[in-house]
Amino acid sequence: MEQTLFHSFILILFVSSSYILHVNGAESSKFSCKKHYFKGELHVDCSYQNFFIIPKLPANTVHLNLQHNYIYFIPNKAFGNMKNLRVLDLSFNDLHSIKEKSFKGLRKLKQLILNNNHLKYSTRTFPRGSFKPLKSLKMLLVQNNNEKASGVKTIFPAKTIAHLTKLEILALDIKSFLPNTPFFGTEYAKLLNLHSVHLYMNDFFYLSDYTFKYIPKLTHLYIFHIQSNYLRHLAFSTLKMLKFLQIDFTDKVRQVMTYAKILELILELSQTSITILIMQNVRLLPYSTGGCIRESLNAVLNETSISQLHLSKVYGLNLNCVRSQTTIKAPPRLQILNLTSNDLSWIALDLNTVVSLNLKHNNLGNYLSNSRYITTQTSIIENICLSYNSIYQLKKQIFKGQPYLKIIDLSFNFLSQISFDLFHLEELQILNLSNNRIKFLNEQSMNNIDELLNKNNNTQIDLRDNPLQCTCYTVPFLKWILQIPHHFIKYSKYHCTYENGTISKANSFAKVTIYLEQACIKEQHWNDSLLFTVFGVVAAIILVLAVFIYRQRWKLGYLYYKAKIKYFSSKSKEVDENEYTYDAFISYADENRMFVKDTCIQNLEQDRNLKLCIHERDFIPGHDIMNNIINAIQTSRKTICIITRSFLKSEFCMFEFKMALMESIHSRNGKNVLLLVFNDQLSAKELPLILYEYIQKQSYIQYPNNTTDNAIFWGKINDAIYA
Repeated sequence: MEQTLFHSFILILFVSSSYILHVNGAESSKFSCKKHYFKGELHVDCSYQNFFIIPKLPANTVHLNLQHNYIYFIPNKAFGNMKNLRVLDLSFNDLHSIKEKSFKGLRKLKQLILNNNHLKYSTRTFPRGSFKPLKSLKMLLVQNNNEKASGVKTIFPAKTIAHLTKLEILALDIKSFLPNTPFFGTEYAKLLNLHSVHLYMNDFFYLSDYTFKYIPKLTHLYIFHIQSNYLRHLAFSTLKMLKFLQIDFTDKVRQVMTYAKILELILELSQTSITILIMQNVRLLPYSTGGCIRESLNAVLNETSISQLHLSKVYGLNLNCVRSQTTIKAPPRLQILNLTSNDLSWIALDLNTVVSLNLKHNNLGNYLSNSRYITTQTSIIENICLSYNSIYQLKKQIFKGQPYLKIIDLSFNFLSQISFDLFHLEELQILNLSNNRIKFLNEQSMNNIDELLNKNNNTQIDLRDNPLQCTCYTVPFLKWILQIPHHFIKYSKYHCTYENGTISKANSFAKVTIYLEQACIKEQHWNDSLLFTVFGVVAAIILVLAVFIYRQRWKLGYLYYKAKIKYFSSKSKEVDENEYTYDAFISYADENRMFVKDTCIQNLEQDRNLKLCIHERDFIPGHDIMNNIINAIQTSRKTICIITRSFLKSEFCMFEFKMALMESIHSRNGKNVLLLVFNDQLSAKELPLILYEYIQKQSYIQYPNNTTDNAIFWGKINDAIYA
């Protein structure tokens, strides 16, 4: 016994010493709270500072945050020098009591937040005059303080709160075993401005018509953690001005409520001015007569002025209802309907006035694959949320008759493609497909979105957190995304995954497509080789393919670049012969630049009014060189190659020659588009084989070295261009 007392004494001594050291340190150390000005008002944030007492604070503080500390008490005049303080947050501390003059000097205080402390509801904890200095207080939060209170009736001291004549918002704990006793006594009648009350139930409480007898002007009422069997008849009958009601039944044990009782409750609300009703966490029991619950609920709602109905975790809404026979018509004033987390497996609504429908967290996946959630032919609905419904496919006409839709939320489902119609949704702003199972979009899905974007170019699509893939099959999809990245929400966050698990981000999609195109060709070759190996002729086939590719390499290269340009071009048909952009594309080596500038341009453009394509002048900056070359050849009547030794050494010059040759063979119906001008005296040995073979079949012209023949030369060039 003596040893235990000794240990207790040592513990008390240690705690006291630590407290004194902390206090002294707090006073002597540098001010550790965060300060900032907003609209000229000083905000001081002292949260999470391990304070045991209230520190010394700037006198001009307007907003003070002291939450999440260890403050045990508030001394008298603790804030006496802070005449302009308007918001004081002391929540989540260790407060056990308030002094009578703790708030002296706070005449301008408008918000006092004391929730989540250890403040029992008594005049010892809240002396009668403790709130008297708070002449301007509009909001008082003292909930989650009374959890250890005992007694048949534990209520907040009425004579203490009666001084808050300007109070508008009140949040407090409530506990009483007496069903016919007004929790808000006569003193509350002095709170003429009180319009909003938040009630946090502790254990048992009877909510009856006596509860709000002296505060009949409430417009907003929030009730948390109530048990359904303690909600009495006519509990809200005195609240004629009530507009907003939220009832959250206790989540300790899911509440069971007879459907007759909930109908009685809603019918009772028809005597109020209710416009918003929120109810959650209750399981409904069916009628003994076996009628459809939702039909009865709708009939009762028609008697109210409710414009917003939020029913969450209300299980049993489909009880006794036959799917094929039950269509629920929404109340005539209803605009917002929230049916989240109700375990609905089917739903059929007739919504004429509703603009927002939330069906999040239900089980509608199978139903919506073949059915629509509304039966209305034309609705004014603007927002629909179907996330978390295990949706793997939607009926094609799921959004038919909803032309005003602006937001469609299909996130967190199992969709892999967009098989539903979108083209008629001309007002659509956001299509949320994030967190689905989309690996890529097929041609039909891309066409669906393209049709939508053709009518509404402002639509944004969210494909974040989908398992996009980088494979041969997804190249068209990746290219499509690259064409319209501005239509994808937070496009930079996208990424695709290769088959080996490697990830590429959106900023490298262009490189990914190029790589995949090449890789897929190689993969195809490999597969072909493997196939021929099975048939025993692998070596021969590979040899034949290799020879073919080598011999046709320039043709293949030409076809590749031509196809690439055609894909990215906005034109969908061949250019007419009479609609060429240029009369001639001049192909030359850099060493012959002055010849082109001083001679070719002078004689062809200035003297003969022809339009030439000169790569230094006319190529599009920022575009791929190969693409520029192919484009120049295709948009010119002829390609003139200035053949010199420098030309033969240049890879780009030879590429231009070969591509022009391919253009003659494959795109101009065999019509020659090449004009060769030899500007150097070259022997046959100096010529590449392909060029030598060409001049054996086609004519070329030697540039004259005397001025006499110049006019004849350029005249022949002019004639050849239009030949």
